[in-house]
Formats: sequence, structure tokens, C-alpha cells
Amino acid sequence: MHDPADKADREGAAGHPPLGETMLERGSSLLCEIMLVLMVVITTIEVTLRPFHLSLEMADEVGGYLLAAVTFLSLPVALAGDSFHKVEFLQTRLGARGRRLSAILFNLLSLGFACIMEWQLIRLVTRSYNSEVMASTQLATPLWLPQSAMLLGMSLLILTLLRELYRDLPLAKGR
Repeated sequence: MHDPADKADREGAAGHPPLGETMLERGSSLLCEIMLVLMVVITTIEVTLRPFHLSLEMADEVGGYLLAAVTFLSLPVALAGDSFHKVEFLQTRLGARGRRLSAILFNLLSLGFACIMEWQLIRLVTRSYNSEVMASTQLATPLWLPQSAMLLGMSLLILTLLRELYRDLPLAKGR
């Protein structure tokens, strides 16, 4: 016997399998993996040096930049893998059409929010670059560098949202 809730879990919110990764999401995932490894290496070195009263003096700063970058660059990967939060108790009670409409509405709202965020991030990065703002740390990192990772992650999320909306909208299937 097949449980309808199991089918809904396999098919995702819109009544079909997760979007799946393209080269865009795989590249984003690879960047996240590299950054996570860098965070582990930096943290391990920092912890190893502490008993000797030594420090890299940049572990917190670089770790923070990497964490922000991973947060934003993982968004398209999470969307393509159907890993965003859902109200499952409601989704399982909806029919196939209701789940599909719910997914379209969620993706449209997410796209609107992502576009506003993208616009604000473009303004932030441009302002930081033009005014040559630097972090007030020993590294004196130009702030547009870590901010650019956030901008890239949001851009990739927008592309993934557009791809998901194209798949979900009836116009895409000629219906």
C-alpha cells in the first residue's frame, strides 16, 4: 500500500519531483563545499595554534566572510533540491492542484523578495567598491569582495526560481 503523504513527499510541494540540479547549482554547491573545507582548515589551524599562544589573527574575519558566502550560495542548491521549509501539514491536505498553486505562489513571492534583495545588494556592492571601503581589521579586506559573494548567491537563486516557475506555470506546458 502506498501512503498519499509519501507520494507528496517524493513529488515535492508542486506535485512533481524536485527541480534537480543543473550546472549552475552544481557549481554553487562546489563553491560551498570548498568554502566549508577552508573554514574547517582555518579553524583547525587556529585551534592547534592556541596552546602555543599563537593565532592566525584572521580566522574570525575570514570565517565570517565564508559563512555569509556559503549561506547565500547554498540558496539555489536548497531550492533545486526541494529543501526549503514547507508547511507540510497543510501541503499534504491539499490536492495536486492546490499544491501546485501553493508552490507557484511561494516561488513568485520568493522571486519578488530575491529581486528586491538583488537590487539592494547591487547598490551595496557598488557603493562599497566606489568608496573603497575596507574592513577595519589587520587584513583590511575590501568589503565589496565578501559582499559580491552574497550578490552572486542571490543572482543564482533568482535564476533557479525562474527555472522552477517556468516548470510550474501552465504556459510552459502549453496548457
